[in-house]
This record gives sequence, structure tokens and C-alpha cells, in this order.
Amino acid sequence: MPAVSYRLEGEIALLSFANPPVNALSLVVRTGLMERLERAAADDAVRAIVITGVGGTFSSGADINEIASGAALTAPTLRDLQAHMESSRKPLVAAIDGIAFGGGFEIALTCHWRVGSRSATVRA
Repeated sequence: MPAVSYRLEGEIALLSFANPPVNALSLVVRTGLMERLERAAADDAVRAIVITGVGGTFSSGADINEIASGAALTAPTLRDLQAHMESSRKPLVAAIDGIAFGGGFEIALTCHWRVGSRSATVRA
């Protein structure tokens, strides 16, 4: 299973990322999100994009191992991803289930809209 899956639900592109146990925003997740966002942007049939985490967690934020090794600075960085999201001509919705901490919360805030389950918890 890819770190970020892409599924069409009618005119909605659903991007789901999985990086157990807490969906950290590792390089493979950042790269996958960037690629799937570009795919959705290029598809004229897509009218909106929903971003979510799997397994009951949106995202805990940065991958601590990548911070220690310096890989967190490898493109696309979190800021690169956010800049790309901010330039989206299609509406972006963060579907938050479980935690959205640090960089995960930043991704949610970069979206145009946010919706949360009853278990959603956000923290900068």
C-alpha cells in the first residue's frame, strides 16, 4: 500500500495517508501528498480534494527520526507542501480524525476547510 492513496468519490479526490503508528509526515508521505495533489489538480473531473489520515489519526506532525537525521529538510519539505496547497485552485478539505498535532495541524490549517470527528484533537 502506498504511503498516500488516491481515490475518486464522484467529483471528490480523497487523499489518505498512512504512516503507522501516528501518520508522521515523513519524506515518503510528503512526496506522496505532493504527487497526489498534482494529480487531482490536473484532473478536470475533480472539483474538490479531501485530505485525511488513516487508522484513527490525522497526523502527529514531523517524523522525529527525520529531524534528527536532517531528512526533514529534503524536498518537498512541509513548507513546500503547504505552498503548493495554498496555490490550489481547487478547494482543499482536511478531514480530521484523532490527533492533528504540530505539522499535521499545519497541514489541516493550510486547507480551505476543516471537519473533525468527535475524537478530533488539534494542537500546535
